[in-house]
Amino acid sequence: MLLILRDLTGLRTYTRGRLLDPNNADGRVTELLRANELDTDDAISLILNTTVCRALAYYDFALQTGDPALVDIATGLLAGGLRLAADSGTVSCGGSFVFV
Repeated sequence: MLLILRDLTGLRTYTRGRLLDPNNADGRVTELLRANELDTDDAISLILNTTVCRALAYYDFALQTGDPALVDIATGLLAGGLRLAADSGTVSCGGSFVFV
């Protein structure tokens, strides 16, 4: 919603908070899965949401610095997220993200 409203400051704040939250860290997700405290669908959802936030952070930094390599990283993250979503059957992928 923040992206649709073009609230880039709010989007940065949300993205930063999500990425710095230790509960969203890759290692924490791994721990929860191994301990059977997180089911696979919830883990995939968490991973996909975090991946989108990472991509947005890279893209935002690319806009600030003018570094096109960061855009490539952001695009690669989103492509990987699409593959994960398609492979897991989480969403039907037609080549684009749908943000709710």
